[in-house]
Amino acid sequence: MTARATRRKNIPLAPVVKKELTLKDFFKALYKSEAKIHIEYILKRLAYLFQTLVVGWVIQFVWNYAMIKWFDGEHQVNLFEAAILWICVY
Repeated sequence: MTARATRRKNIPLAPVVKKELTLKDFFKALYKSEAKIHIEYILKRLAYLFQTLVVGWVIQFVWNYAMIKWFDGEHQVNLFEAAILWICVY
């Protein structure tokens, strides 16, 4: 027999377990999982919603300012109407 065949590795009987899960480990696991795809999709939809609300607010502000300036405050729009207008234009 050779020296190589007589050597044995000492295999630990108990598995090595980390004492605590760190935030870095959580993000590593999240990066490797399919949940990352879903989270990215949700964040993109939230960014689109935020963009729609900001542009709707700008449209509302400009429209209402023009209505107050030129037409004594008639025909003002609210944020919902302005956001719908932006969605239709976009």
